[in-house]
Amino acid sequence: TVSADSLRTDEPILNLVGSYNDPVFGFVTASTYTQFSLPANNVDFGSSFTPDSLVLTIGYSGSYPTTPASQIIHIYRLSEPMYVDSVYYSNDDFSYLPDSDLAGIALAPQVGDTAITIKLNNVLFTSANSAFIDNAAFQSFLNGFNIASDTALGGGILYLNMLSPYTKLTLYYNDSLSFNFLIDSKSARSNRFTHNYYSGTDIAKQLAGTTLGDSLVYVQPMAGVKVKVQFPYLTEWAKIPRAINKAELVFTVFDDGTLTTYKVPDNLFILGAGTNIIITDQYEGASYFGGSYDAVNKQYKFNIARHVHEILYKGRENNGIYLIVPNNLLTSGSVVSANRVILGGAKNISVGMKLKITYTII
Repeated sequence: TVSADSLRTDEPILNLVGSYNDPVFGFVTASTYTQFSLPANNVDFGSSFTPDSLVLTIGYSGSYPTTPASQIIHIYRLSEPMYVDSVYYSNDDFSYLPDSDLAGIALAPQVGDTAITIKLNNVLFTSANSAFIDNAAFQSFLNGFNIASDTALGGGILYLNMLSPYTKLTLYYNDSLSFNFLIDSKSARSNRFTHNYYSGTDIAKQLAGTTLGDSLVYVQPMAGVKVKVQFPYLTEWAKIPRAINKAELVFTVFDDGTLTTYKVPDNLFILGAGTNIIITDQYEGASYFGGSYDAVNKQYKFNIARHVHEILYKGRENNGIYLIVPNNLLTSGSVVSANRVILGGAKNISVGMKLKITYTII
């Protein structure tokens, strides 16, 4: 088990907010940075404009674990700009005004909820604002928000859909009127992740360089941990010419009794651990390459026949592979999902990983 690299997280399909203490993987936090946009230029609220309240509504798409406990959500006003055409990563921070907490409220979404609503404790806008001329002026006035949870009371990772039709920042004014600021193609967003692998846990020991991976290994999204697998004796096979008909790499899930609460990833993915990260077999398509979770057998399988052939006969370096949650922006990807998994290591008697090769001597 080794540390995963930071992930590109700008404009993901879901934004993650929350924190929780995973019984195996330690303390996990996710926060979101986001802008809102002015939907039209020269917005005029009239000479008698009197703001009443400001309400943030965000589309809600679930959580990890499935039923999160109550946690305190904070919303801070950013003190530096974001840019929609910039690239941001999971370890990038934006400064915010520490005394600008606009929320600080307890939140515990329920299964079936489609949105969360937070009334901010500061209206922000006044009749003297000149921020409504155009979007550039608006985003200069309101750089954006940092949405985070109180790490002293973790409840779970919330999946927020910033592109949902429910998502809006609503300004109520003049007693009965309202105006919506939106998130659109002019709004920058990014996710921020942190992990605390407590001293004494198997993950902490493995990251320190021990050989505990022979028994169990760990894969975690959100720039957490990944697994490096090596095949140190594979090149010995080249001494007798063989046609590789099939090479199936099998990973079996270690069931510690919590799979219902801590659901495993829908898919895993493998990359080359050397300079060439591409596993050629993936070009044959997902149905051939594999990686989907088999819930009946509690396994992930990959067909890497071409990869093995390249190592044996095409001069590809035998640097091993990395096993990861796919690094993509889809709903099951490492950027937008908290699902993690424990797998059997190479010498685990009951759930050990295997490379099963079918060949013909030629």
